[in-house]
Amino acid sequence: MKFFYPKGSTGLLAFLMSLSLRGGEATHPYRVSIFNSQDLSLFLDCLAQVESGRNDKAIAYKNGKPYARGRYQITEAVWKQHTYLPWTLAHSFYVSETIARKHVEWLDARLERISISAYHFRPFVIAFAWRGGLSSWENQYALDYETKQKYNDYATRVANLYWSLKNDR
Repeated sequence: MKFFYPKGSTGLLAFLMSLSLRGGEATHPYRVSIFNSQDLSLFLDCLAQVESGRNDKAIAYKNGKPYARGRYQITEAVWKQHTYLPWTLAHSFYVSETIARKHVEWLDARLERISISAYHFRPFVIAFAWRGGLSSWENQYALDYETKQKYNDYATRVANLYWSLKNDR
């Protein structure tokens, strides 16, 4: 069977993504995310700005090995949580945005389970959990002062950027 894809790889990537996304947890059918589609796109744009300056080719190294890749600086563990595609595709805008979107929605659902629902506080909490993992938000008392301060500073930058851009609309 032959497939025709337009010039560029977007058609092929869309096809691969449809085949390779991992099934997520079942969520309540009436669950309303804190983000509508436009707000989620804005939030992802703020994450990309703070993470990599919107650089699709960015790579963060830890102990001499690639630790996080792409515009959203997605780690290999997060990547594998949401797709079967190779982690090297994190440099593709379309694929990494899809995975980032899935991960933010997953974080949002998890945070709702632990009763974090304040509308103005939610972007901060999701950014904090994006940076340090969901467990870092749940167990803040276990973090040393320097690490907690680093996560707080990061989440504050993302949340401030999000609210300033949202209010400018």
